[in-house]
Amino acid sequence: MKIYDGKDSSAHLLGAFSGTGMTGITLSSTSNHLWLEFNTDSEATDEGFQLVYTGFELSHCEDPGVPQFGYKISDQGHFAGSTISYGCNPGYTLHGSSMLKCMTGERRAWDYPLPSCIAECGGQFKGESSGRILSPGYPFPYDNNLRCIWTIKMDPGNIISLQFLAFDTEASHDILRVWDGPPENEMLLKEISGSLIPDNIHSTLNLITIQFDTDFFISKSGFAVQFSSSVATACRDPGVPMNGSRNGDGRDPGDTVIFQCEPGYELQGEEKITCIQVENRYFWQPSPPVCIAPCGGNLTSSSGFILSPSYPHPYPHGKECDWTITVNNDYIISLTFISFTMEPNYDFLYLYDGPDGNSPLIGSFLDNKLPERIESSSNNMHLSFRSDGSVSFSGFHIEYKAKLRESCFDPGNVMNGTRLGSDFKLGSTVTYYCNAGYVLQGYSTITCIMGDDGRPGWNRALPSCHAPCGSRSTGSDGTVLSPNYPRNYSTGHNCVYSITVSREFVVFGQFVFFQTALHDVVDIYDGPTQQASLLTSLSGSHSGESLPLSSGNQITIKFITVGPITAKGFHFVYQAVPRTSATQCSSVPEPRFGKRVGNDFAVGSLVLFECNPGYVLSGLPGIRCVSVPNALAQWNDSLPTCIVPCGGILTKRRGSILSPSYPEPYDNNLNCIWKIMVPEGAGIQVQVISFATEHNWDSLDFFDGVDTNAPRLGSFSGTTIPAFLNSTSNNLYLNFQSDISISAAGFQLEYTAIGLDSCTEPLIPSNGIKNGDRYLVGDVVSFQCDQGYSLQGHSYITCMPGPVRRWNYPIPMCIAQCGGSLTDFSGVILSPGFPGNYPSSLDCTWTITLPIGFGVHLQFVNFSTETIHDYIEVRSGSMTTGTVIGRFSGPQVPAPLFSTTHETSLYFHSDYSQNKQGFRSIYQAYQLQSCPDPRPFRNGFVIGYDLSVGRTISFECFAGYTLIGEAALTCLHGISRNWNHPIPRCEALCGGNITALNGTIYSPGYPDEYPNFQDCLWIVKVPPGNGIYINFTVLQTEPIYDFITVW
Repeated sequence: MKIYDGKDSSAHLLGAFSGTGMTGITLSSTSNHLWLEFNTDSEATDEGFQLVYTGFELSHCEDPGVPQFGYKISDQGHFAGSTISYGCNPGYTLHGSSMLKCMTGERRAWDYPLPSCIAECGGQFKGESSGRILSPGYPFPYDNNLRCIWTIKMDPGNIISLQFLAFDTEASHDILRVWDGPPENEMLLKEISGSLIPDNIHSTLNLITIQFDTDFFISKSGFAVQFSSSVATACRDPGVPMNGSRNGDGRDPGDTVIFQCEPGYELQGEEKITCIQVENRYFWQPSPPVCIAPCGGNLTSSSGFILSPSYPHPYPHGKECDWTITVNNDYIISLTFISFTMEPNYDFLYLYDGPDGNSPLIGSFLDNKLPERIESSSNNMHLSFRSDGSVSFSGFHIEYKAKLRESCFDPGNVMNGTRLGSDFKLGSTVTYYCNAGYVLQGYSTITCIMGDDGRPGWNRALPSCHAPCGSRSTGSDGTVLSPNYPRNYSTGHNCVYSITVSREFVVFGQFVFFQTALHDVVDIYDGPTQQASLLTSLSGSHSGESLPLSSGNQITIKFITVGPITAKGFHFVYQAVPRTSATQCSSVPEPRFGKRVGNDFAVGSLVLFECNPGYVLSGLPGIRCVSVPNALAQWNDSLPTCIVPCGGILTKRRGSILSPSYPEPYDNNLNCIWKIMVPEGAGIQVQVISFATEHNWDSLDFFDGVDTNAPRLGSFSGTTIPAFLNSTSNNLYLNFQSDISISAAGFQLEYTAIGLDSCTEPLIPSNGIKNGDRYLVGDVVSFQCDQGYSLQGHSYITCMPGPVRRWNYPIPMCIAQCGGSLTDFSGVILSPGFPGNYPSSLDCTWTITLPIGFGVHLQFVNFSTETIHDYIEVRSGSMTTGTVIGRFSGPQVPAPLFSTTHETSLYFHSDYSQNKQGFRSIYQAYQLQSCPDPRPFRNGFVIGYDLSVGRTISFECFAGYTLIGEAALTCLHGISRNWNHPIPRCEALCGGNITALNGTIYSPGYPDEYPNFQDCLWIVKVPPGNGIYINFTVLQTEPIYDFITVW
């Protein structure tokens, strides 16, 4: 007896037996076939044999899985002798054996390990009509220091087209170059880097060369390129430029096509191109143009668009773009912001109400907030855009229109005054007021009217505010100015100023500013006339000096100018203060631009003074009230003042810098130097709060270091200056110089210490989030993916030290993977590549495994697959033994599904052809046990006994009771079992209208005791012809006080 392990005698021989040698032997096959062969000779015979066989389940090889970026071509099963063959997705090369065989023997194992699918560095394609090229390691980041070359060659007369499916390389460092033919022909079609997906590229020859070079540092996800070939019988379709259009469809030799751009874009290249044939080569001459958003320009049409460079893609780094809009004289310009997104605090858009950057500044825009509509006051507007050297955003899209002037021009402000009113439309009024110490000359209010020429205009000339020569002041505080202040006074003045306060007060006075020529004198008298005693007589420079207190409630100031030389004059402020006594000093006012610390003015008290940021104290920081024998108490020193220094050394981490005399105009002939020094390792950021100097003549220079030998950050004058300036070291040197003539309002700056250097802000991965907003050396930023996506790369990156700030790893990606195991109680499952199209030839399996006693509620939010050929199958249970509860294909979103086991499987298949967006599904676990039983239900009954998920029960009340709540409840799915509404109640109500032919009436709350203070009315009404019979079965009330009455 010979026994073979297979279908016939060619199989493996398990054994050959004769005599009694097979007695008690057990043999097992390794497949579902066994061949038994019994041979006898011509001589003696014997009793023979009896064999018993039993089928049993064979041991098999473990599922080897599917290589990443690969698929199964065929699968004969996992038993001994069966095979599985594999292939790779387009663009990947199979490494290893393409076929695995389950080996026979005592232990089941595959004869080769699972192969892998690799995106390789370079390769050759010859005669293939289509294919795919991927960056090495795609979709994971490529390696550093690569040079990969691919060549694609077709038969003569064919051309090659490249379509970019994905593209992301380190801008300017990792570069993809495409040549028409070999590189030595020097016919470079395109050089690409960055994160924008390029337009399609077409060769004019039958050979194309692709070269990819990477540097030593940052790497990104790379690229995926689909190539195809076609027979060249005409010029290729030149396409339509992004943000443009074309006229003409002919592609035969001699045909022409004309291009134009959408508003806001400019044509780069020739407007007209012609199809040329040279032997088997067809090409356009010149090359098709592109439409770009220009950096600046002069715009004179009545309407148009202004776009940031490269819009809608991120603008380039380090750009300085200026646009000037000019329309007809009788028109103004209206700007509407369609979109606006810029790097906050570092990239700026300035709008000026005039033809250039010296015009009044309308506004500085530096964040992601969409500005409101803006109008100019004239027929000119100037726009300046500045971007720094790091992060960039999509920029801006602005529409401008010429608008017929329906309002008056901005009348402007008056010097030494303010105005009320910002509406300049017809009929609107603007009212002017003078600052303290000035008087108004002219009409205070002007009105916008339609002029005789048919144009809007103001009905009066603007008033003016001037400092008079002499005045009478009676308020509790006030200001007195020299004539023409803050400009120089003229000669030949004899001005008398009278100041009177309430009788119970005396006068405290102080010169905020004082500068007269040598022989020009200010006398101050302690009384209402010049015959009173002289308090003080001043000439020269005495800014900040306080006067002795007057003895009464009146003083007189006399100002005489005699010589040919004049000066700026004086700015005098006064205040009424209480009279003093032997134990009480006079009230001390707060210094201008400062504050007083202490309100006790008794003898022995100390009062301290502080200045606002940017000012320094001139005088003692504190004065003390002291007693004087046989006289009034008085302060031991004069009141200090707060002044702006011309320069200084600043070592605090934050502070303010003001122009001298701020907010008054600065003086002429200044040369002020400020040095800011913060701790090492920090830089300095200066924020400009206000800035106005004489244009071109009075300037503020910033040097990025300790002196003028350091790099100059900028020299600024007029009103044009960035909102922020940043140093690259812990020192900053500022130098302000004014000339001999005109001065202006000056400036207010605030500085703060910041991190000296930082890495660029890392991009947020698509379908992910970024945690951490500090990018200094040593700072760590982490990344997470949205539900349904898996992180590819490093979840943490660190800003590294060294000469260049870079992150230690590239930004990770969030990818929707093909299959996986999920154990969370809720989650998201996505088709691979979602929200993009899924790849071809997929077989993906997801398994949701929950604790026993839980099921899954599955809901599809998005769904689109190739009908019939690409589908998803959902099983309640495992893929091998579970029950199919749904199989879906096409564009229709499936209805929600319930899986009633703790394990749920999803299987997605796509074929080799069309691809769609796929699906997004969400799942949530729910307990398989029932909702709580509402029984016993007091004063009523429940209809229905099935309390499981999705089932509904209803409630009814016994006669005499009313249902409070929902009459029907449904058991909800979810992690915990709950009804969709609270359990209702059956209650006996206080009163009601009854029309039934019979029924029951209970006291409120029956059978419990009724509440106190009830007044219930029941009306029982039956059809005419019937009487009403009432039978009391229970009556238990408090005698006398609680009763029921029947009418």
